[in-house]
Amino acid sequence: EGAGYQNTVGWYDVNNPTVGHIIWANASATDSGGSLVSGSSNVTFTVPAGTQLGWFMIPDGTSPNGSMVGLPSTVYFYNGHAYTDAAHTVLINSNDNNSKTDTDPVWFSNQSNADGKQHVIAGVGSEANTLYVGFEDLANVTKNVEITPDNDYNDVVFKASWTGSQ
Repeated sequence: EGAGYQNTVGWYDVNNPTVGHIIWANASATDSGGSLVSGSSNVTFTVPAGTQLGWFMIPDGTSPNGSMVGLPSTVYFYNGHAYTDAAHTVLINSNDNNSKTDTDPVWFSNQSNADGKQHVIAGVGSEANTLYVGFEDLANVTKNVEITPDNDYNDVVFKASWTGSQ
């Protein structure tokens, strides 16, 4: 993990890209403000049969905004942003003013991202039923300022493995 942000990571069904499920509210290592330990932290979850799994990251989503404490386990996506409610009224990472122009968008593995760039790389591992996933958390344009992402895709890196049918 090489991120300056405290990113939120989860999964969604590509067939229903409006709902996401948080895996790690803070996908940071212990020395970066989180609780994950490289090589030993893990989580187990079940996805419904027929799910086409996709991954998402909310850049710096750990601190949703000053009026909220913590994140819900389910988030809702609309126009490239994450919300705490299905009515899309409370933005995550909105810097207290609930403004879409003052928040970073969500990065998806299987969709077009708001800045038109790829933010996820993935590859199969040598072990059966294993996928390695890496995220780039920086946008090409953030809060109306041109920046250059480092394109290192090491801001959140994890190994996903599964059992059962694929």
